[in-house]
Amino acid sequence: MPYAPMMAGPTRFMWDPLRQTYASHTELSQHSRSTDFERHGRLVGLSESYDMTHWSFPETIIVPDEKDRPSTQFYCTAIGVHQGVYIGLVDNYILNTGEIFPELVFSRDGIHYHRGYREPFISLGSYGAFDGKEIYPEVLIFHEDHRIVTS
Repeated sequence: MPYAPMMAGPTRFMWDPLRQTYASHTELSQHSRSTDFERHGRLVGLSESYDMTHWSFPETIIVPDEKDRPSTQFYCTAIGVHQGVYIGLVDNYILNTGEIFPELVFSRDGIHYHRGYREPFISLGSYGAFDGKEIYPEVLIFHEDHRIVTS
């Protein structure tokens, strides 16, 4: 029997028009079962359903890599589909500072994401400001002029 990842934190649901299924993007983690937070941290997972009742076993789709700061983990990601491309904002969690900010990601298949931009998509505010430590985008909205905004 496979060791089931824990689904935790925010979960964002969407209808995936390209894969013709419902998708759940959620935080996958083993951190509550481990004392090694650096290695067993938070990842982004995908579970799919054709009927919103029966869901697939969550698959890990976005993980920190060697280009990330050593203490980088991911909470979740807001995903949208625009002109045949998956566009997302993944919530970067920097464990040693407690900062949380969104990073822009792209995919052609909804599984393999390109993380070419390693800067915050929305920068944190100054120290002590309401947005000085954490920014959580919930959904992507595509306007007629093709700008991406969040809510």
